[in-house]
Amino acid sequence: GKKLKKELDLDDDDPSSDYHPDVEALWAKENSRQARLVYDKIISLRGLWVKAGQFISSRPDIAAKEYVAELEKLQDAVPTRPWGEVESTLRQSLGADWQRHFRSVDREVLSSASIAQVHRAELADGTPVVLKVRHKGIKRRMKQDLLNLKILTDLLAYFEPDQDYRRIVDEWRPAVREELDLRNECKNLLAVAANMRKAGVEVIIPAPVERLCSQSVLVMNFCEGFSPKDDAQLDARGVDKSLFMRRLCQAFATQIHVDGHYHGDPHPGNILVSTAAGNPDVSVPVLLDFGLVKRFEPEMRVAFSKMVFSSFSQDLDQLAKSFKEMGLLI
Repeated sequence: GKKLKKELDLDDDDPSSDYHPDVEALWAKENSRQARLVYDKIISLRGLWVKAGQFISSRPDIAAKEYVAELEKLQDAVPTRPWGEVESTLRQSLGADWQRHFRSVDREVLSSASIAQVHRAELADGTPVVLKVRHKGIKRRMKQDLLNLKILTDLLAYFEPDQDYRRIVDEWRPAVREELDLRNECKNLLAVAANMRKAGVEVIIPAPVERLCSQSVLVMNFCEGFSPKDDAQLDARGVDKSLFMRRLCQAFATQIHVDGHYHGDPHPGNILVSTAAGNPDVSVPVLLDFGLVKRFEPEMRVAFSKMVFSSFSQDLDQLAKSFKEMGLLI
């Protein structure tokens, strides 16, 4: 960068020199190259690093757009594990005769994430379901990843105090432990779905088959749908985008402000537009992956609501009070 600025006769001490088109193009090219290296390394390491990459991809306020664009691929496509590992886990969790519970199980992976991967299947009675099966050895890997990530964030905070993400890592630690036990996701699916029905929110949440759920396997009904990022599908199916977004916002607002029990990982890979057969309403959201669910106590719910409202109304005094009530340092 300095060499290019010198060639362009720009003053390196002048902050505006960073915005020269040639300098910006240089940084964009280098960021793209580095982002591909980071993506490739995350794919190689798997585990918690996938979650870290997904987090970065959802934060354009702290990461260059080239990193966001490259790491967004982690929201939809993570390398899969071989069928032999999946079958071994099914045998351990559901017994040697695990196949008696199903008419068929598709060995092709429907989707894969940091902790588990998903396969389509049919129950013995023909009900379409999906099997979410935890990756072999992921518990030990995640534990080591958390330790490594803590070391890295400690170093980053030491050398770059304004880039301090230690609180985020501290919050991830108990959340990851909870997410590793798929029985917790089963409970979350049931609880949030009940809350949505009670509030009359038009949203679909997969229903678990409780008798077939364990620490390593989650069986739930299959929800047809496509990504809300697919503009062509949205237009072809006549989806009312405004209605879809209102329902999505209503679902999360109810979870956060009313119930205090909410989906903690709402990236686009965990949201679908329903294409359920027999339903003429084409604008219904589907919420997936309730492994990471957060809880707000009543006092925190009120403080958070104050923060949202004072931000909207630009009331700085109330905003500062809400931060204090939430225990945030300002």
